[in-house]
Formats: sequence, C-alpha cells, structure tokens
Amino acid sequence: MTVGKQHLVAHGLVVLVAGTGIGIGAADAPASVPAPAPVTYSGCVSRFGGLLYGVSTSGSANCDLRRSTKITWNAQGPAGPQGATGPQGATGASGPQGPPGAQGPAGAQGPAGAQGAPGAQGPAGPQGPAGPQGPPGAGARAAVFATPGSYTYSVPAGVSDLLVEVVGGGGGGGGTASDPLSGIGSGGGQGANAEALVPVTAGQSLAVLVGAGGVGGLDGSTTCANGTTGGSSSVGYVGASALVQASGGGGGTCAPSTSTTGGTAGSVAIALPATGITYSPVSPGGSPKIYPGASSTSDTPGAGGGLPGFAGSGGAGSELLGGSGNNGNAGVVTIRPV
Repeated sequence: MTVGKQHLVAHGLVVLVAGTGIGIGAADAPASVPAPAPVTYSGCVSRFGGLLYGVSTSGSANCDLRRSTKITWNAQGPAGPQGATGPQGATGASGPQGPPGAQGPAGAQGPAGAQGAPGAQGPAGPQGPAGPQGPPGAGARAAVFATPGSYTYSVPAGVSDLLVEVVGGGGGGGGTASDPLSGIGSGGGQGANAEALVPVTAGQSLAVLVGAGGVGGLDGSTTCANGTTGGSSSVGYVGASALVQASGGGGGTCAPSTSTTGGTAGSVAIALPATGITYSPVSPGGSPKIYPGASSTSDTPGAGGGLPGFAGSGGAGSELLGGSGNNGNAGVVTIRPV
C-alpha cells in the first residue's frame, strides 16, 4: 500500500483513506468463507487524520461535516444489464375449456351433390291449346261443295296453290200449255264447267258460291211458261270479285212455233291471278219436235243440255199437256290443294 494511508478492516471490508480520497473494495477472504449478505454501511472520515469513525449499518451515520466526510459503502448500485433468457420451462397442465366463441360467417357453398333418384310421376296437367294445322298429307284432300249456297274455305298450312273446279247450275225446262195448239217446252241449257289454278297463302279465306238449278216453266191454260236460268258458281278471295266463275244454263222456252229453241249453255270467266287449266264445252237445251196437224201427243219436248243426272245439266221440257218443265241440276264447286 501507499505510505501515509491507513487500513481498516470492518465487517470484511477494506476502507482506504488518503486525504479526501477514499477507496472501498472487497476484503480478501478465504475461499471457504461465504460472502456476507449485502449490508449498506455508512461512516465518517476525519479530514485531519483520515480516521473512520461513527460507522453505522443503517446507512445513516451522523457526521460533523465541518471536520469529516460521510461515506457509504455496500450500497446497492444501479441494476446491471439483464442476463440471457433461461431455457423454457416444462409445459403446464391444460386449463379448463373456455366458453364457445361467437359463430363465424357462413362459408362458401359447396358443390352440388349427386342427383337423387326420380320421384313418382305427378298427375297429368291440363291440356294445352291446339297447335297450328299441319301441312296436307300425301294425296289430294278435296273439299266438295254440292249444295246451293255461299261458303268460306280456309287454306290449309303448307299450301300455296289450289286447283278449283266450278260448275254452274243447269237451266230449267220449258212448260207445256193445256191448249195443244199453244206450244210445247224446250230443254234448259247446261251450266258452264271449268278448272283453274288459284294462288293462295296458308290460312287465307276463299269465298265459295254454288249455283242452284233453274226452275222448270209452269203450265198455263193457253200459254206456257219458260224455265228459269241456273245460278252461277264461283270461287274468289273473301271481300274481292270472283276469280273463277261458271254461269248457269239458260231456261227452256215454250211458244206456239216449231222453231222453239232450248236454253243457252253457260259461260266461263277467269280473272288474274287465277290461271285456267281445263274448259269443258257444254251444251244448250234441246228444241222440241212439233208435228203440225198431228195430234199433240206426237210432239216431243226438248231435252236438257248435258247428261241427265250430272251436276249442271239442264232440265227437259214438259212432256205432258198442261205440265211443267223439269228443274235443272244444281252446280258444284271442288277445291283440291296442290
């Protein structure tokens, strides 16, 4: 140690006093002696002799600061740096389960599952409305109008042309008077007959007219009556003029003459866009055969134009004194989709 300094060992500490400078350190102690528990000491150091006095273990030495200096040792210094983290201890036992948390949002929808087996068949539903009319089947489907009067024909689906045949009514035959000198009746003329092609559209309506046969002339006491003309038959678009028309045959006449003639034959009229296909010539009514000076029973009435029993044929004249002429046959209209 330095000369002029004093050593003092107190409670295992060395206090070094030199003037006003003081050093404190741990005393040399045998290795077998454990270090005492830290105790905070305080004391007074004389400024004149460097002696330590008034040592206190409570750190509250009462020093005369005019003649001495108060010192403290073994006081706890500031905390040192934190040491390294020790190894993790063993895992403790699990605590009790906590309450369930709030329900989270719904997840995305998963893929569709496999289709199940078919269920039992339900009851039949109500019948739906009728569908549109189909196209005409194989072969011609003719519409025949044989009774005198007016009709409407609707064009079937899928049809663009119609083959139309029209026959006019036959004229009525002339009558015979009761007086054999008054004359004898002639036959009624045949109604016209023709075929034509008419362009149409599906669903279109056509006006159809069937002519009646002429009425035979009635008898009279001294004169005889003529037969009436047969009615015309025709086909045309609804609301427009006829496209194909066949007029009726003229009525047979009755007159006191050997030149009495039969009724005229009917005629045909065709208007665009219809196109005539076939025209059948028709016959007028026949004239009677009168034999002058002979008995009236020898006279022969005129025959009706056309073949008896066919549509549009004329009526024959009366065969009897005071008899009426025969009625003409009604016309006919036939329509075939093509």
